[in-house]
Amino acid sequence: MNKFSKITGLIAFWTRVAAFLCTIFVIVFQKQIVKLFSESTLNVTVFLYEEILIRFVLLVIVGLFCYKKKTNNRNRAIIALYFFLFITLLFSNPFVSTISAMLSGMKGSEYLAAKAILSSALQSITYIFTLISTVCFYLSTGTLIVLNDNETKELEIEASEKSRTKLILFSGFLGIFGIDRFYAKNIAIGIIKLVLGLPIVVKIFRTLFNLILYGFSNFLESFLINSYTFNLNQSKSLFLSIILAVIPYLPITIFSIRDFVLCVLGKIKDSEHKFIIKW
Repeated sequence: MNKFSKITGLIAFWTRVAAFLCTIFVIVFQKQIVKLFSESTLNVTVFLYEEILIRFVLLVIVGLFCYKKKTNNRNRAIIALYFFLFITLLFSNPFVSTISAMLSGMKGSEYLAAKAILSSALQSITYIFTLISTVCFYLSTGTLIVLNDNETKELEIEASEKSRTKLILFSGFLGIFGIDRFYAKNIAIGIIKLVLGLPIVVKIFRTLFNLILYGFSNFLESFLINSYTFNLNQSKSLFLSIILAVIPYLPITIFSIRDFVLCVLGKIKDSEHKFIIKW
């Protein structure tokens, strides 16, 4: 691990620690913080589950990346960057935001108001730490990916002529459709992944169809009204409904993550049973 990557990695880790500690601080002193923005007394306790979870998971990812271990630096950087982006997108998508709003709405208007204040205060306090950490993490991983200083020797076997770089890109961006396996000529596994990814394909096309048919404003209005109605009439079965909604996407998600890691490590074989290890 070169000096630049090491320094930027450590900066990313410790600023991520600072952001996490600030989150704890805001939760512990939430009553005092709410008083700064509102004259009303806070009679509820707000626990920012999403903020705690995402900040902790990202802290663990950055920490594991910075942990000095005898391994291929390029592979470690690619895997760390992949999971960092995956977790960030997972917690930033509209579905998770909608579920979070619905759960908060069950606790009343006072809870919603307090959570809005605390979330705003937390973003203001941690903004600079999060920005520095994210930029330094990208610089650290990017440097190791481009300038690998301890590339392991290729396996003493005949390697495939296919590109590991292309395979990784296909796996990272189109893995849920089996494109990485089709590229490696593993047709059977590619078809299995494509079938498992059908729920995502159907969801994407349904969303696009509704957007085109109803327009963005009407689509958004219909979505919010349906969510609100669901919140009022079926709140008792909310958790069960969330679980049932997520289950169809779990197999392809797990499959795709596994394949991505195997692609990075050079463990995928082509149709001639040769490892795809050449960058």
